[in-house]
Amino acid sequence: MPDWSVSDVHVDENDTYQITATYDLAPSECGRCEATSRLVKRGATTRVFVDAPVHGRQTFIHVRHNKYTCRTCDGSFMQHLPEMHRTRRMTRRLVEYIKKQSLLKPIAHVAEDTGVSETTIGEISKAHYTWLSEHHARTLRAPRHIGIDELALVDKQMRAIFINLEDSWPFELL
Repeated sequence: MPDWSVSDVHVDENDTYQITATYDLAPSECGRCEATSRLVKRGATTRVFVDAPVHGRQTFIHVRHNKYTCRTCDGSFMQHLPEMHRTRRMTRRLVEYIKKQSLLKPIAHVAEDTGVSETTIGEISKAHYTWLSEHHARTLRAPRHIGIDELALVDKQMRAIFINLEDSWPFELL
């Protein structure tokens, strides 16, 4: 991930990668009032984020997450981490991995591969299925009901014809 520094990587007793990392870019403006260059670093906390599996192992990133205070508005905010998902304790890359894998595997298998709960995997995959269904309905022309028949053309050879029954439009001729 760009602008990140990794300070430690090890495999623990559960055969998972444990990575310690920090995001190198400090904020240039307040997260509340958007004032520039009047920020004071006020400590940090370490948060654990789940990442996509690496070499078939679950991967966890321990991120030192800095806290800042703005001298203009006296507000405090946490450092923005652009590669991390906005509402979940996981990387954006893991969310994309879950979306793709949930189309191919059962949710329980994806949860086992990633170390994320089945409930969370289900929520992500359900939102993705909904988006795919809406996108499909708007942009693709795929039949919901198919009719199959045979016909002979000028050369008298039999052909199979596939028709969308909703609009009687042929979409394949074999």
